[in-house]
Amino acid sequence: MTPSSQPAQRDRLNAIRRRIDRLDDRLVLLLKLRSELVEQAQDIKKLIGLPARSPERELEIFARCRASAERYRLNPAATSRIVSAVLQNSLQMAGSVDTGQVEHLADMHPGIEDAEPG
Repeated sequence: MTPSSQPAQRDRLNAIRRRIDRLDDRLVLLLKLRSELVEQAQDIKKLIGLPARSPERELEIFARCRASAERYRLNPAATSRIVSAVLQNSLQMAGSVDTGQVEHLADMHPGIEDAEPG
C-alpha cells in the first residue's frame, strides 16, 4: 500500500466501522423488542397455566436459527452460542432460572453446537 492510499483506506475503514456500529445498535433494539414479546408470552403462559420454560420450544428455536446460519454461511456453532445467550437472558427475565446459575442452553441440548450442517 502506498502512503498516498493510506488516508483513503482509513476513511473506508472508518465508514465500515460506522456501519458496524449502526448494526450493533439495531441488534440491541431487536433484543429489546424480543424481550418485550417474551414478557407478553410469559404473561399469557401464567394465565393459561403453562410453565415458563419449554425445552421443545428451545429446540425449535435452535434448529431454526441453525438453519438460518447455514443458509447465510455463518458458523452454526457460534450462532448456537449467541442464541443460547439470548435464550438465557429471556429465561432470566421470565424468572424461570436463577440469574447466578444459568446453564449454557446449548449444553442442555446435546448436539446443538457440534451437529454437522445439513
